Amino acid sequence: MFAASLDNTLRVWFYTLMPSQETPSNSITMPGLSVVRMALEISRPKLGKAVGCHPNTVQNIENHSRVASLELANKLAQHFCCRVDDLINPPDKKRLKEITRAYHLKLAEANSEESGAA
Repeated sequence: MFAASLDNTLRVWFYTLMPSQETPSNSITMPGLSVVRMALEISRPKLGKAVGCHPNTVQNIENHSRVASLELANKLAQHFCCRVDDLINPPDKKRLKEITRAYHLKLAEANSEESGAA
């Protein structure tokens, strides 16, 4: 019991001495990413491949243990057919429905172009 208490005390002391880690100005946190990704039923590996990053990067951004660069944020928004703001601030149900409609329309157009070219 004493060791656990001492461990917690040292942990609190250590983190109060550490300088605060600020988010770099060219990167952003994205709490809406997981909301949009799950609504569109896209896996992390599929999303990572589509935007050119590792699936763990997507997971770390969703878990807030990593921030996204502006470049990656723009790629994600473009892939989802939404605004970067929708990934920063989780969209409401109405906006999520609009994003879903736009995303599925993009997929349908891509599939028709592929079948027309074949």
